[in-house]
Amino acid sequence: MKHYFSCLKGDTIKAIFLVCLAVGVVGMSYGSLAMAYGFPLWVPFVLSIFVLAGASEFMFIGIVASGGNPLAAAAAGLLVNARHVPFGVTVRDLVGTRAASFFGCHIMNDESVVFGLSQKTPEQRKAAYWLCGLGVALFWPIGTLIGAGVGKLLPAPETIGLDAVFPAILLALVIPAFKNRTTLIRGCSGAAHIDSWLQRRQRRRAVACRRSLCGGRIAGVAFAAWPTGEEKIMGNMTLFIIGIALLSVGTYLMRLGGAKLGSRLALSERSQALLSDAATVLLFSVALATTFYEGEHFAGMARVLGVGFAVFLAWRKMPLIVVIIAAAVVTALLRMAGIN
Repeated sequence: MKHYFSCLKGDTIKAIFLVCLAVGVVGMSYGSLAMAYGFPLWVPFVLSIFVLAGASEFMFIGIVASGGNPLAAAAAGLLVNARHVPFGVTVRDLVGTRAASFFGCHIMNDESVVFGLSQKTPEQRKAAYWLCGLGVALFWPIGTLIGAGVGKLLPAPETIGLDAVFPAILLALVIPAFKNRTTLIRGCSGAAHIDSWLQRRQRRRAVACRRSLCGGRIAGVAFAAWPTGEEKIMGNMTLFIIGIALLSVGTYLMRLGGAKLGSRLALSERSQALLSDAATVLLFSVALATTFYEGEHFAGMARVLGVGFAVFLAWRKMPLIVVIIAAAVVTALLRMAGIN
């Protein structure tokens, strides 16, 4: 195993470790939030292992805790995770072969994809993808368990600026691809269209969530009303488990389907370049969305300025570790100074 990752530079390994550590801290926030909502411990833990996609997990427990239907919450989570289909096509050569590919698809996430695609050689790309994917698969559930146990004793990720780390990493790793003029043009135009679509979808999602609170009136018999109060967590266990299974299996099939589809297609060099650019544009758009928005609301100038400073350092070719630390420190300091 050590020999497998020996092709990676020390700075890359350190950066992956810091990213996984940040993921673990966010996992603590997730576990603490789930327990505060009244979910039993097994719910966030099972989601963290089998879904392994933080944004959709936060959305799932948020919608259900607000009185929404678990099936509607799972559907919303699957919409968020739909990006894994093009990711799978793009990293089809990194997930491994035969039996290993089934687990390699499971550890596909924004962090592992962006680290994999940003390396220079095929060996480094595959090693970075697996190291980051395994790290996230380990740190996310562990963080969830710690947060569920001692979450009230931990500071919120926003307090120490960790919410700025994820978009800063994505932007720092995709920026080198924009040195190619064609990729830059595609990135800017594609990101503008995707961000516009994300904003429209967020508005529709807000309306859908409000409608889901109406329970039986909207969903009818198939989507029976989800109880409120203490019963909303344990009241209809069958429906709740189906929702978790739907989100878990659906997310995995998106990852697996994209990778298997990509491996069966005979792609020309031009097509491969277009797919690589498409993944870069998608990651760039996700980074912009998470820089400027927190759910449906503006994330605040502290995060924007913190990420902006980190991007400046990345453009100046500073080590990725410095970029990561700078994003968190600047964001935290700005908030301490009263800039939200």
